[in-house]
Amino acid sequence: MLHRSVLGSYVHDDSRFLLMLHRRDLKAWLQELVLYHGADLLGLLQIVPSIGRRPDTTLGELLNWMMLRESALPMDRLRVQFYARAAHVFRPRQREREDTLTFEVSEFLNLLEMAEVFRANLYPEEQRQLYDLLTLEDFKEEQFYWGRFIGQLEQEAKDMLSIWRIRQWPKARVQLLYELTNYVNLPDLG
Repeated sequence: MLHRSVLGSYVHDDSRFLLMLHRRDLKAWLQELVLYHGADLLGLLQIVPSIGRRPDTTLGELLNWMMLRESALPMDRLRVQFYARAAHVFRPRQREREDTLTFEVSEFLNLLEMAEVFRANLYPEEQRQLYDLLTLEDFKEEQFYWGRFIGQLEQEAKDMLSIWRIRQWPKARVQLLYELTNYVNLPDLG
């Protein structure tokens, strides 16, 4: 049975399928998949946006490159490869080095949960300011602006950033968090 958010599907064989769903439905779909089939699933889920910025890139080309990549990993458990942009499919090595490409499915769900909490606790303008701050190259400049930035936040946001120790994250991990915010909804508070 398909999740209600699936817009289209194609089953190629027993171990390959293609789904199309709105990116903000990814977390719910993945949670349901793991809940009902988690122990039985082995292999690789590759998440990629269907539309790239390059007009000469086709979905068929993306799928061919992704199939080449799948043979590089053992199929002993369920893993997720996350490509925030279609171009990442053609140049995955940098993301591999930064440890922002392949995840255990439970780790990826935790990252989606963090992105959801992040969106809920920081207003869009605060998210932009934080990104600018965390990607500064000058550590002294970052220290100077950090106190000012933290002073303007709600207590819950301050606590979140403190508990996560986000200032110690590598820049690639910060970038991943921001990419994942496009794949989560704001939590339902009602």
